[in-house]
Amino acid sequence: MSTLSGLVKAGAVGALGQLEDVFLHTRRSISYIVPQVTIQEHHRDEVALTDHPIDSGAPVTDHAFSRPSELLMTIGWSDAASFFDVGGSSNNAEDAYPALLELMNQRSPLGVVTGKRTYDNMVIVSLDTVTDAKTNSTLVIEVGMRQVIIVETATTTLAPVTQQQEPEKTAESVDQGMKQPVQPKESGLYQVGGFLEGLL
Repeated sequence: MSTLSGLVKAGAVGALGQLEDVFLHTRRSISYIVPQVTIQEHHRDEVALTDHPIDSGAPVTDHAFSRPSELLMTIGWSDAASFFDVGGSSNNAEDAYPALLELMNQRSPLGVVTGKRTYDNMVIVSLDTVTDAKTNSTLVIEVGMRQVIIVETATTTLAPVTQQQEPEKTAESVDQGMKQPVQPKESGLYQVGGFLEGLL
């Protein structure tokens, strides 16, 4: 009896979540995956400051930069909610978890739509879910994501050594083979010290 009651509640929760998405036009999604219900969204944005300690006074800050955005979504599916499926969700509880695992294992940037904002270049870094007797026919999963900041790089070709002003500093490294250690020469002061020590 308790299992049937749990299924009915899960179906009602899934249906309410889908109705909310339809009527409020807030279609949450992680790439192509659309959850039946969104329970919680935790957004985190942070700016880091560089600190340099000095002899006296407070640390000196000379630069600030944005850290990658982080997003934690708690979302859910229910097989029982298919009886009330009005939201057009393309996934059920059985299919959603493997699909999320596949996205995480791909480790590729993806788009995420939430109720607050739209993210680009997000990578799934964690999936956390628990299944017990009450949630056997449902999936409530916590999805952790982090933004990947993509930058552009370029390669260049060095000028010939004959055209470099200081080739010993700017020329490409050259493999010169094995080098044997060389005994350093004794300084004049060291030699005088040794001579005086011999007299004593």
